[in-house]
Amino acid sequence: MIKVSVIIPAYQVEDYLIRSVSSVLKQTLQEIEIILVNDGSTDKTANLCDELAQMYPSIKVIHQENQGSSKAREVGLAQSAGEYILFLDADDWLAPKACETLYQKAVETEADMVIYQAFLKEGGRDHPLRIFFTSEDEMNRDPIFCFLNAQLAPAVWAKFMKHTYLKETGLNFPSLSYSEDVIITLRLLLARPKITLLEEPLYYYYQRPNSLVHVINEHCLEIFESLALVRLDLKAKGLYDQYRTQYLHFSELHLSPVRQKVKRNPRLKETFNQLYENWKRENGEA
Repeated sequence: MIKVSVIIPAYQVEDYLIRSVSSVLKQTLQEIEIILVNDGSTDKTANLCDELAQMYPSIKVIHQENQGSSKAREVGLAQSAGEYILFLDADDWLAPKACETLYQKAVETEADMVIYQAFLKEGGRDHPLRIFFTSEDEMNRDPIFCFLNAQLAPAVWAKFMKHTYLKETGLNFPSLSYSEDVIITLRLLLARPKITLLEEPLYYYYQRPNSLVHVINEHCLEIFESLALVRLDLKAKGLYDQYRTQYLHFSELHLSPVRQKVKRNPRLKETFNQLYENWKRENGEA
């Protein structure tokens, strides 16, 4: 029986993929499959994926045209067989006992989702990267409030999830390249999973200079689409009025870093300002 499926979307990561995959191969838990989804890479990523699959029977490779990490995760999930699912970005890596610790905790607490802390790898040093800032009781009492009130980071990679729970939610992955975790996390929480919080940092998050987090291009404006989807999903569940104040604060929190980014690009700055005025009108803030 496969206990954990680790799904790794891979796009232009020839310099990082081996480190990421190696961290999974070295896990103390044995019953793991690795699903590599090559998302239309034009460097050596595709060849590396195939070479790794030839060397290790636990690795499965899927090749697709470039659709973004969100759709790559969706494709990988559809092909996974594990009892639990962990999404790992191809430039990040796991602590050696991550899967064993998370699996044991999930089984012990009968959790649909285990959320854990992380490290930010920067300048050769490990910095604590907090994913949640609340108690387990509060998180289970009102996960939507905790999320919109910035007590839980959107990071999908910091959520260890039961496969059956993901199937039951019918999770729809958006066609976004930037800020997709915002709407994915909301959709996961709207299904009201049983959540266990784990203070132990088990994930190493590496921000490379050319990642979408740092690059200034039109993709960063997708935050408006992601926030619009959050509003629509809340309305569809009849929850928008209840959480409107938190939603507006949450939106400004996520728009602020993008606003700072586009200041250096006059064209993007103008587009951002137009989209921001539209966003205010749609939310009755104009």
